[in-house]
Amino acid sequence: MKTKDKFYVLLLLFCLIGCAEKDNDSLVILLPKNNFISLYGEDIDFESYDENGEEIISSVEWSSNIDGIIGSNSKCTYNNLSIGDHIITATLITNDGSIISDSISINIEEMTWAKYYKKHRNLSSRINNYSIEEKKIELLLKTTKNLERKNLSGLDLSNRNFRGVSFEGAFMVHSNFSNSDFRNANLHNAIIENSNFSNATIKNANILGISFENVNLSKVDLRHLNLRNYNMKNANMTGCNLFKTILSGANLQRAILRGANLKQTILINTDLFGSDLSYSIIDRSEISKANFEKAKFIGSHIINTYLSESVLKYTDFRKSTLENIDMSNTNISGSNLSNLDLRSVKLHSSNFTNCNLSNANLSNTNINESVLVNTNLSDAILQNAKLNRVDFNKANIKNTNFTNADLTNSFNLENSINVSTAIGL
Repeated sequence: MKTKDKFYVLLLLFCLIGCAEKDNDSLVILLPKNNFISLYGEDIDFESYDENGEEIISSVEWSSNIDGIIGSNSKCTYNNLSIGDHIITATLITNDGSIISDSISINIEEMTWAKYYKKHRNLSSRINNYSIEEKKIELLLKTTKNLERKNLSGLDLSNRNFRGVSFEGAFMVHSNFSNSDFRNANLHNAIIENSNFSNATIKNANILGISFENVNLSKVDLRHLNLRNYNMKNANMTGCNLFKTILSGANLQRAILRGANLKQTILINTDLFGSDLSYSIIDRSEISKANFEKAKFIGSHIINTYLSESVLKYTDFRKSTLENIDMSNTNISGSNLSNLDLRSVKLHSSNFTNCNLSNANLSNTNINESVLVNTNLSDAILQNAKLNRVDFNKANIKNTNFTNADLTNSFNLENSINVSTAIGL
């Protein structure tokens, strides 16, 4: 777990001036002083400082009355304290051989997902700390079909019939619901993070208030759904059907959309930073001002789509098919478009700084007023291309074919690399 509980230890070495005898050196563990509670498996940081707030250079021995020695440096991170009441002691041997120490009480409790979320995520106290027994789930499914605010975390509930069941406010994290049927179910405000819903059916389900962050939604049919502004960060949506789905304003950062169907999908102001759209189909989709920075389109088929004014920096288009695409006025800097046929792509007024366009076919394209600074154009075909007012500063034009290209008012071509090998200049 990423959450760390910190203990700050201040070593106070002092002497009372004017006293006949020297006080014992002392080591004081500051906040929290008593009854600190942590969950099994959580990282606990122990740190030691001197009276000036500087890190202790000498070794400090950290020990538990249950587990023995747990560390020997001025800083110690430990996540394997046994369940129970511990007395943690920090011990330091001073330069004159004196031993100074202080202790703190820590209670390590059994970790459950509900306890973890209550401690770190403000989970409602109404949720039981422990998952409901599967036998009780079966009884509720046969009777009331009411699983509202039940703790369903960490369970294997795959291949179940949940039609018409109410999960409103239920705690469903880290569970397996794959291949289950949620048609007409009520999932309003349910917490489902890190759960597996692969191949599940959610047609006509109420999913208002749900976060799909870190959820496995692979092969789920999401056609026609309105997922505007939903959180789908890090979701696995491999093979999802997103036909005519509204994803405007949604957070799809680092989502996996490999092989997904994005035909006529609406992606206005959608954040797809670092997402993987490899081998997906994007056809007649409505895309405007979307963020595709560092996204992967490897092997994707993108046709009849408007990508103008979207962010496409550092994207990977290798082996993709681009037909009738508008990428004008777009920042494509740092992207890989090598070996692609771009003849039917609108590219004017775009930023190709540091792009890889090697072996790309750009013949007859309009690239007017674009930036090709530091762009790799080696072996690219620019025959009959419109290249008015294009900046070629430090572009690599090794064996680039410029035959009949219109270079009117372009600049810095003389500062490009491998000019002597270019064809048609």
